[in-house]
Amino acid sequence: MRWAALLALSAGFGAADAWCYRQGDLIGVAWLHWAANVAAVWLLLAFVCGWIAGSRLGSACAGLVGTWLALWVFYRVTGETNWQVAGKWVELGLFSGPVCGWLGHRWARHRWVGAVLASAFVLEPVGWRLWMGFLPGYTYPVFGAEALIGVTAIALVLGREGSRQADAVRQEC
Repeated sequence: MRWAALLALSAGFGAADAWCYRQGDLIGVAWLHWAANVAAVWLLLAFVCGWIAGSRLGSACAGLVGTWLALWVFYRVTGETNWQVAGKWVELGLFSGPVCGWLGHRWARHRWVGAVLASAFVLEPVGWRLWMGFLPGYTYPVFGAEALIGVTAIALVLGREGSRQADAVRQEC
């Protein structure tokens, strides 16, 4: 049952991301195209797949399978045939899928792991800026929202972790 949910989630994610990507191109809304290219949500997909899977090894496999299935659906739906670009994302998924899947498994015991993933939402805009040397103006809303989501998630995760530790100290007293 878990694997069925994982596969449905991954295929649905790949299709939804492909829709945003194509719509951004078709109707000329550049920010929608860039929203589909936000890498942090792909990491989040692998994280959730690992969380769903349950076991340590299963979570790494789930992260990989989920990432690759979503990529396969994305490229089938968009009809993209630039295999140099696709190959780069498949190779990155070979690393990021299992790592983020494993982090999803760790999330159950160590909530601070969520802050590690959330930091990708904050750091991605910086990475794009360093890689490209600039950020086009139409990406500001996408990357601004992404960074805001990341900062909010980090604050929530660390706030909960701190309150959980405080509760544990109170119970010991």
